[in-house]
Amino acid sequence: MNWRCMVKIRQISNFWGRHGKKHTAPVVWPQSGVKDNFHGQDIQDGFSWLQDNKCHKVMKIVKNENRFTNKVMSDTALFQKDLLGKFEDIADRSGSYLENNLPVSFGKFLYYSRRSKDDPNFLVHCRRRQNGSGHEEVLLDETKTVGYWQHFDVRTMKISPNQKFVAFIVDTSGSDTYSGILVDTLKNPGQIVEQLPCVNIEWSSVDKVLYYTTFDNLHRANKVWRHEIGHDRLKDELIFEEKDARFFVDVSCTKDGHFVTINSSSKTTSEVYILDSADTKASAQLVRARKAGIEYYLEHCGDLFYVLTNYPDGGNYRVMVVSERELCQIKWKSVAYNENEVILDDMDIFSKFLILYERKDLRPRITVLLLPGSKKQYTIEFDDSITMLTPGCNVNFDSCVVQFTLSSPINPPMLMELSLETGKMTNLSKNSSKEQKYLANAHLCRTKLTAASKDGTKVPITLFHKKNIELNSQHPVLAHVYGSYGMNVNVDFSPEKFQLLTEGWILAYCHVRGGGELGRKWYHMGRGKNKIRTFEDFEACIKAISEQGYSSPRLTALMGTSAGGLPVAVLCNVAPHLVKAAVLKVPFVDLMTSMLDDGLPLTAQEYEEFGNPRLDLQDFNNLKSICPYVNISKQYYPSLLFMSSLNDVRVPYWMSLKYVSKLRYLNPAKDFSNPPNMILLKTDFESGHFGSGTFEEAAFVHAFLYKSFGLSVK
Repeated sequence: MNWRCMVKIRQISNFWGRHGKKHTAPVVWPQSGVKDNFHGQDIQDGFSWLQDNKCHKVMKIVKNENRFTNKVMSDTALFQKDLLGKFEDIADRSGSYLENNLPVSFGKFLYYSRRSKDDPNFLVHCRRRQNGSGHEEVLLDETKTVGYWQHFDVRTMKISPNQKFVAFIVDTSGSDTYSGILVDTLKNPGQIVEQLPCVNIEWSSVDKVLYYTTFDNLHRANKVWRHEIGHDRLKDELIFEEKDARFFVDVSCTKDGHFVTINSSSKTTSEVYILDSADTKASAQLVRARKAGIEYYLEHCGDLFYVLTNYPDGGNYRVMVVSERELCQIKWKSVAYNENEVILDDMDIFSKFLILYERKDLRPRITVLLLPGSKKQYTIEFDDSITMLTPGCNVNFDSCVVQFTLSSPINPPMLMELSLETGKMTNLSKNSSKEQKYLANAHLCRTKLTAASKDGTKVPITLFHKKNIELNSQHPVLAHVYGSYGMNVNVDFSPEKFQLLTEGWILAYCHVRGGGELGRKWYHMGRGKNKIRTFEDFEACIKAISEQGYSSPRLTALMGTSAGGLPVAVLCNVAPHLVKAAVLKVPFVDLMTSMLDDGLPLTAQEYEEFGNPRLDLQDFNNLKSICPYVNISKQYYPSLLFMSSLNDVRVPYWMSLKYVSKLRYLNPAKDFSNPPNMILLKTDFESGHFGSGTFEEAAFVHAFLYKSFGLSVK
């Protein structure tokens, strides 16, 4: 679709802000745009022309927005610099292993990454022998890639069974476009011998043969190929192709190395094919045909398959077991079924143990089952302040230990090792006990609240704050939310979160429906035609935080990233009086444009989450009623900071640009450079969907929040 590039820009007259700062805010006029008709209703978007990233004037507007935002925030430069130093100090205190990861044991070697001595912005990926003999072997020095690619971000490293080859999955564009880089550790150590355009790679049990996935023209991984190193890639064999646009494929290997698995998944349904890993001519064998709402994922040990699944009712996950011979038959038997209060998130397998990663009352825990066939098991629970458990690599199938990281906003990451035989845990973190005590016991605590949503459902809220605070509604709060795709809101440690807590802020995490905090059932209650429940839950949470005395609307800020920006934007539309400020990072806020255009990347995969408004009138009306962009109205809004990325293929830059333009056009306020009506847009010209993630970015966000609240930025 082409949008006209006729641009008229109205600039608000120069004005003197309340603080004596004079800035000019760009406000873009709507154009006639392109008119579409769905279900007998006309759709016309006056700002659709801003979607043309090839239009010079559109890019000029994006740059002008950056200049305006930087001018507005220029009085906080010293404050940001001071914050940067505090973030770096907290990062140092939280342990050097965050920068220098502990080695991963695999076979005869320890694999690790370290900062380059020549340029600390780059990593050097290395290995050394487990017994300590021999020198460090450099597998890939990122500094030597400069000049080949403008962007270079290693996402994954895959090691061949005999450790002769190593594959690196690298983002070479900043826009989630990947390449597979292959290194021969024996003949050409440190040198790239082949490059594959792929999304993911998995090795067969034959060292020179691998499987990889590729994107289609809409950025969907849809094909699986078999490749032999040294052979012409153009002659690679196509093993599997997924033709349903709602599904994407991934390739992996069972941990024992016996089977390659092809997983084809939508947001709510999955299907698995397997291949004998040792057979380089094997064809993909379907395990069980897809059934709407049913998900399953495989592991293997001995002659049994272990299945993580929500079969048969589509509810919460459980683990089932079946023999190799009966895998494709309906004879799966439950090994572990969690009661309603225990949520199973994932599993891992070793030759003698099955590991279940669970949550109870929003706290992570681990259950260990002895294999094969034993009913013996034990559960490891953690302190109430722990909210995040991240499994480690744990690549050795015959290992008797499992590694994982524990953290929360008030607990710096601790790398733990659990002996599966004895149940004894060891802290492998390099941070000293003195540093841990300073950070983990800085008079901070966790509190749990519940909010009653519109339909009476109890929605949990997790708060972090200083101990013994007075419930006088005088504390600034930053409320986080996600609420889509069955994913949990991120409740982990970061220096910037910790800094806010030490300054007396409250961090609130709202576990709304549509997220996965209370299992797959909780997710299904907040998707599709029930998506409005996500927004009702979030509004109830924000009201509860104020009503119970923790904060007040004049000190309430919201944070939403990607799909998490959706409930934030909805709340600012329907109840702006509840909020003083909001930060929306790469926010998915123009549902109608996205879901009506199946030529955009990922749209078809969103149908199960938001409905298909092209085909279903009820879905059309539902999305029209909740879409934040459609429902921007002529009213005063809280101070808003939008952050987008020009190279983002998941949530395009134009969502934020259109949103800000329409907000300013309809907003009765005339001063967008000072509280209470700041409306700012900052676009990253280099990064993709996941942004830069730098401390500089975090300092900028904090400065915006302080300025919005009228707090000192001196």
